[in-house]
Amino acid sequence: MGRETGSEAVELYRSAMASGRPFDLVVTDLTIPGGMEGVDIMQKQLTAIIERERDGYVSLCPELDIASQGDTIEEARENLREALELFFATASPEEIQARLHEEVYVTRVEIAVG
Repeated sequence: MGRETGSEAVELYRSAMASGRPFDLVVTDLTIPGGMEGVDIMQKQLTAIIERERDGYVSLCPELDIASQGDTIEEARENLREALELFFATASPEEIQARLHEEVYVTRVEIAVG
């Protein structure tokens, strides 16, 4: 099921995921001159830290220092995902490189209180 452009392929992939019938395998051409390349459409896993704040939830991606919010945990997570996708769609490669912290560790720390 080939597509002419990377954008068409991404839309087809998203539609398949949304329909509940995702593809078993996706192969992309990594050298499409002047177009979206396979490297550009790869998935990236980032960290989402979500915490309750008053009547809603705040979500933060520490790798890029991008935040969002929502009334529920799911909404905060989805809004953060949309904000991150918008950032990657509009930011220059230089801005992405400058903001992206590849190594972020989330852990718990035990302290003595009192």
